[in-house]
Amino acid sequence: MFNKLTLKNTVIISIIIALFLTFNAYIKKHDIIKNQEKKLNIFNKIKLYAIRMIHYFVFFCLLFFPFLTKVSVLNDIVFICLFVTLQIHWITYSECVLTITEKQILDPSYVPGSNKSYEPFLSLINDDSEKFTGMIQLIAGFFCPLIIFLRVLT
Repeated sequence: MFNKLTLKNTVIISIIIALFLTFNAYIKKHDIIKNQEKKLNIFNKIKLYAIRMIHYFVFFCLLFFPFLTKVSVLNDIVFICLFVTLQIHWITYSECVLTITEKQILDPSYVPGSNKSYEPFLSLINDDSEKFTGMIQLIAGFFCPLIIFLRVLT
């Protein structure tokens, strides 16, 4: 299964996984987040779950793209563009733009960058969000780009 999928198949699988994770986030019992969601109007709730869907899609792509997609210059360029774009907005805003938006929907008084370790979309996947986030950042921020850059250089 490693490095066998086309770019299109990887995107389709990522969409399916994102839908599953979004549905899981909807039904997950998390007292703090669910209490915040109860206060939202329908428009903000739809916006919140759309943002989560996009976030889960990008999350899955960034983590598994180098392992699932066929090795080719085009695929590596797509990954590098995605990775560089994410790094630029992380540097610019101190955290993910989607995370900032999600936090501000849940808590309108949230100041961007004031609580970078709290990732609501990850908390809905794993209750031990800080350790999970650290592991994800290590894989997505170091190992995956390293694999792609080594492939490009060889």
